[in-house]
Amino acid sequence: MENDKFKSIVNKYIAESVSGSVVEIIYDVTSKNQRFALIINQVLWYAVRLVLKLENKVGNGIFIEKISEHLFLSGAKEKCDTIIKDLKLSDIMYPETNNTSFDRDIAKIFSVKVIIFE
Repeated sequence: MENDKFKSIVNKYIAESVSGSVVEIIYDVTSKNQRFALIINQVLWYAVRLVLKLENKVGNGIFIEKISEHLFLSGAKEKCDTIIKDLKLSDIMYPETNNTSFDRDIAKIFSVKVIIFE
């Protein structure tokens, strides 16, 4: 049931915010059992987006970020493989929604600015 709710959130995000066509959605869990989805979409290039379920004592939230852009689908898929590996091997629990170090922690892994939607 909870997994269906997460997929519903991902689908809503795609419908409202993702342009072009969705090529692939990969659902998985981190080493700390947090659900995430990687979305590859195509407009003129391929973009990789991460949707991560945040569960903590403060409340629940969703982390969403466009991670990278690629000229070819193969590059987008390689980036997804790297992200999955990082999330599966990392011992970090992402994050406390009130944790000010979250921007720095996640940026070390993904080299991006963080946007949190609650």
